[in-house]
Amino acid sequence: MVHIPQFFNAGSTDEGGGSLPPITADLLWQFDASTNANLYSNAGTTKVLSGGTVQQFNSSIGSRFAQQDTASERPEWYSTGGQNGKGYLEFGAVFNEWLYMAWESAFSSQNYSNYMVVEATGTNSGEVYPFYGFIGDDVSTGIGLYFRSSSNQYEMSATDWNFDFVNNSDYADNTVQIFSFRATNGGGSASLKLLVNDGTETSTDGSTTFDFGTTDPLVILGACNQSGDDVRHINMKFYEWLSYDTLHSDAERNQVMT
Repeated sequence: MVHIPQFFNAGSTDEGGGSLPPITADLLWQFDASTNANLYSNAGTTKVLSGGTVQQFNSSIGSRFAQQDTASERPEWYSTGGQNGKGYLEFGAVFNEWLYMAWESAFSSQNYSNYMVVEATGTNSGEVYPFYGFIGDDVSTGIGLYFRSSSNQYEMSATDWNFDFVNNSDYADNTVQIFSFRATNGGGSASLKLLVNDGTETSTDGSTTFDFGTTDPLVILGACNQSGDDVRHINMKFYEWLSYDTLHSDAERNQVMT
């Protein structure tokens, strides 16, 4: 299996004691749940303890953070028991657990390279399209990574998930998965690429421009945004999410993932 080295191995460290990725240029955020260095039980002053709920999740780079103000919808952090004994955030679909990050103009990029390490855990309360992560204000806008239960495959959508999506059925089971999902509008037409672990990367052409919406766009972890509401929650162990506002080459993708 391929792996993201800053999560699974020792590497250069950030100010919180976590490991930095091999490429930091154009990195919008790095959410790393392997330790509680950037995880808080309140609004950024008290580190969460194992088994506690997370109100604020700081990016390892910069000053951005994801949050959840509703106590009953906060995921739990566990210090051990994850991949290679690492810590993780656990999201429960039945409790509508999710985190969100306030929108910034920098997120309206026409080029994205995302890398995410997650582990699905069981069923999702009947939800047939549970989302790992989402960027935008509605499933008909923005970029999302989700699982299609009816066909047992992963999908990445951009702008309109009814038409502009790419699917991949590699490693479609409840084990640790490492995703690379890249999107660009270079050359006047969108290109979407999805890779799961060391499988075969799938790709498709989509809309000519990405539309992230203007009503209430958010960056969401553990669900997606639809008409201003958090929906399509997922049961998962979350390890890490790196997001770059640039299109990585295959060589750069491999540098991050291996």
